[in-house]
Amino acid sequence: MEYTSPVDGVCTRLPGMDYSVPENLKAAFSLVGALSIMASTFVFISIFSVKKLRAHPNIMIGFISLFEGISAYHTVVWAMNSMSFIEFFGLQNLMQYTFILPPVNNDRDA
Repeated sequence: MEYTSPVDGVCTRLPGMDYSVPENLKAAFSLVGALSIMASTFVFISIFSVKKLRAHPNIMIGFISLFEGISAYHTVVWAMNSMSFIEFFGLQNLMQYTFILPPVNNDRDA
């Protein structure tokens, strides 16, 4: 019996997205990305929560760190392959869980 991904039938696989990143490089991207997200979020929260730090250039630095965290998140998603990321976290059923509907049934034989 052939394995079918829970993403099949819900998300479309694009032909241009057929790339492969080695597993050890995925781990490195994920680790560095997670550290970057945490550090940039810390800088953003620190600047906007402490009134003394809200001087002229610091506000710009705070927004730059926010966008750096967003960029790091997208790099981690790219390294893991978008479909693998969706499948790993079960995001294909996010809308069904949000609206309290039954999850998507991917059985092709039924």
